[in-house]
Amino acid sequence: MAVDPTAPTSPATPVATSPPGRRRQALVLAAMAAAGLLAGVGAKRVDVIVVPDWVDDLGNYPTVFLLAVVLIVVTAPSPAAAALRAAVAFAAMCLAYYVTSAVTAGFLNREAALTWTVTCVTLVPAGAAMLRWATRRRGLLAGTGYASVAALLTTDGVLHQMLWSLTWADGPEADLWFRPVLALVQVTGLVLLLLVLPPGRRSRLWALALFVPLTFLARTAVLWMYSLVPGLG
Repeated sequence: MAVDPTAPTSPATPVATSPPGRRRQALVLAAMAAAGLLAGVGAKRVDVIVVPDWVDDLGNYPTVFLLAVVLIVVTAPSPAAAALRAAVAFAAMCLAYYVTSAVTAGFLNREAALTWTVTCVTLVPAGAAMLRWATRRRGLLAGTGYASVAALLTTDGVLHQMLWSLTWADGPEADLWFRPVLALVQVTGLVLLLLVLPPGRRSRLWALALFVPLTFLARTAVLWMYSLVPGLG
């Protein structure tokens, strides 16, 4: 079919690489870096100053950081954006944590710093990208993605320790394992990951069905990783 050269043409639709899009992306990445730096400094400072127990728990257990990955994933426009934002945020957090440790405490675990830095720029963004891709599907893929994060959320054993402190433990031992704020945050995270965020009934059913087996796998993998590098945990 011949095209009339005099016919008006519609203006090109702006793409993500236009100057406004690049500026917005730069601002988001700057915010990710700033948040990571603050989180890293804060996590290390709670190690060396006197803070309430629940603040120390939130700074030293991975719960908040895993939920931060989920927040990055659900707000990212694409898997690539999720990976880039997660890499920037967690690399900045890792850098700030170990620099703060070296400056304020005069201590630097080089093996742990290297391992966590590599993890923050490889496994974390890869996981964020895969989760972003999977969670835009329905059924098995979405359920597996959310159940995997929920499983990682429980690998620190806080909920088991809380159950122990409320049922069997007594005296100082019960107080040692009693972490109500952290447990509440974890339960809230599990409800979101298994019942709220998965899209559709089938996705939620898969997430619930896969949660327990993935928890055992995640726990084994984390313990293996901790055994490789002394002081990593």
